[in-house]
Amino acid sequence: MTENLKEGAVHRPADDLQIAGLVPMSTVDWPDHLVATVFMQGCPWNCFYCHNQALIPTRVPGVVAWDEVRTLLARRRGLLDGVVLTGGEALRQDALADAAAEVKEMDFQVGLHTAGPYPGRLRDMVERGLVDWVGLDIKALPEHYDAWSAAPTPQPRPGSACRCWLTRPPAARVSTSRCAPLWSPGM
Repeated sequence: MTENLKEGAVHRPADDLQIAGLVPMSTVDWPDHLVATVFMQGCPWNCFYCHNQALIPTRVPGVVAWDEVRTLLARRRGLLDGVVLTGGEALRQDALADAAAEVKEMDFQVGLHTAGPYPGRLRDMVERGLVDWVGLDIKALPEHYDAWSAAPTPQPRPGSACRCWLTRPPAARVSTSRCAPLWSPGM
């Protein structure tokens, strides 16, 4: 996305993000916060009930340049509390920590939506103080993950994602998706 940078701007790692969408102001993506929400392209899972199906393919190029997010945040200082990085699966992207660091440098808080497939990346961001809030979506018990995803499922990621908070816990909301065709009293 280097070609999307403003004339004379220096390429930074966050410029490599594949961004599928940008909501300039949201009141629903982080409880009690006004945020901009950045939707990352790509997800390692293929949940048939996903409400963001268009964000699942990992080889689709982004349509929003990170520089557009920078510009928005510069205009919204004092109006927004922070930025929520979501997807797809935001942690799939190598440059996410760099983007979060930029957001923090601009004095905004960082929220992250994740389903937990990359616990090492989450742990790194939490330990570096790059995440103020996490919305963790637990899809199922580890032994039931294969039932809801058409893609090979890494195991046992969600538990690892929760354990990474023990050293420096951010605020968090843990939720689960109840998908009727897969839900039974034994689950």
